[in-house]
Order: sequence, then C-alpha cells, then structure tokens
Amino acid sequence: MNFVRGFFLLSSIVVSYPRWAYGAGDARDSGPPGSLDGKDKDRSLRGGVGDRVQRSALPRRYEDTRPLSLLDKKTKSEDSVTRVIVDCAAGEDSLACKDRILTTTSEGCLRLVHYLNTAHAYAVEIKIHHLDELEGMHEDPVRETMHIKESVQVHNGRDLQAGNDQRTPYGIDMVKAKEVWSRFQVKGENVRVCVMDTGVDRGHNDLDQLFGDTSNEFVTPWYRDSNGHGTHVTGTISASDNNLGVVGVAPNVEVFIVRVFTEDGQFFSSDMTAALEACKEGGSNII
Repeated sequence: MNFVRGFFLLSSIVVSYPRWAYGAGDARDSGPPGSLDGKDKDRSLRGGVGDRVQRSALPRRYEDTRPLSLLDKKTKSEDSVTRVIVDCAAGEDSLACKDRILTTTSEGCLRLVHYLNTAHAYAVEIKIHHLDELEGMHEDPVRETMHIKESVQVHNGRDLQAGNDQRTPYGIDMVKAKEVWSRFQVKGENVRVCVMDTGVDRGHNDLDQLFGDTSNEFVTPWYRDSNGHGTHVTGTISASDNNLGVVGVAPNVEVFIVRVFTEDGQFFSSDMTAALEACKEGGSNII
C-alpha cells in the first residue's frame, strides 16, 4: 500500500493539463446548497462537510478582503495592518499563550488568525503602531503563487463536459496509471488526498468524493472556486472514470479541500502551515 500511495503522490505532481480548467461559483456564498438531511451520515456522498473539528472561534476571512484583514473593516480605521507570528513560551500551553497575547495588547488592535500547533505560535493581524506591545514575533508577509499571470485565460461559457467521450490525458499513460490500476486492482480506494488551493467547484460533473475544511480560518466556502486552479488540480488527481470529460490518476480517491489561496493567488506563510495541519486533522494520507 505504501508503494501505491507513493505512486499517487508522484502522479498528482507529474500529470498536468495544457490549460487550467475553470469551475464556476460565487466565492462569497456562505452555506452549502442544500443539507445532508441525514442521508450522508458516513460522509461518503459528494460534498461531505468534512470531519475536522473547528479548533477555535476565529473571525472569518473572505477572499475579496485586502489586505487579508477584517480589522480596518470592523473599526473603520485608516491604521495599517500587518500579519505577524507570535511565539508561545516554552511550557506555556496554547490557551495561556492566547490569553497573554490578548491581555498585553490594547483592545481592538489585533485579531488571532491561526494557532500553529507545529510551531507552537499564533498568527496575528495587528495594527502597525501597536507592534511594540508584542514580544517574540516574526514577520509574516503577503505572498503570491508563482505563475505567469498573462498566460492565464478564462474561457467564459466554455462547456468542459461537451459530449459523452472521456479523454485520457497524456500524463495518465506517462506515469503508467493504468498499469497500477490493473496490477493492484486499485484506483485510489481508502486513500484521502488533501488539495490546498483555490477551492473546488463541487458541482463539477467529473468530480466526486469531495470533502473540505469547514473552519473559519481559511477562505470560505471550500466548495467554490472562482479562480479554477483548485478545480483543475483536483481533476488531475481524481476526475471520475465515468465517460465524461477526462479521467484522473486515482479516480476513486477521496479529496479533502483546504481553500488557502485567494482568487488572485495571495496567501501568508502561516496560512500554509495551518492548512497542512488542517489536512492532517481532516484524515488525509497525502498532501
């Protein structure tokens, strides 16, 4: 099984399409279309809400908020806001660390974004002129995904599922996916892959077995993708073997989505660290 899992990891990196596949969706939707109404108790249907426990009640961050902050919006202040990482002290648990950060800073000057378990630290957004109130902090600047923006083309109205003929991308044969399917009689069953990207179009006909992070620490909701890259990556890994569109490397694999990138590809390093932890807590075997 380790060999098979390693194969799927390698294949998800190697297999790619010549262009991004774009999904539709309003990124500001705040709730799922419909409810599970008791029919999906084992979360096996498309769009399962995920099984990660929300770690804390942190304010929600929407992707159209620049500079990735709710502070100015809340207080209607013109003060500049920055993101920093604040270390917790040795022997100090996360709750004590949180209390120390909140009690040693002026009221309304910051918000907690993530608790980073692996680093034992908090990612914090704070007004710049209050930075001297914090100790043990590190910069956490805004970052962007690396790609040539001018090369991206959005095809409005394009039907990605035209016809009933399923295509096999060249990468499937290149990584010998079909040989693995035949030899091991497996197409990703009992494996969960985590995709940290721009979300996913949950309504896409070629995607199934989708789950996602339902906490309020990342761009929400996980099941929308107004950029399209996350939908493309998810399809590369897991597009269904269903006579539609294309087939993925592991068509029966489960995919757990953490929507960490904004529509324009911006993020913080602390977002990626928190997303890795979310993937683990979401039961993912491969990231």
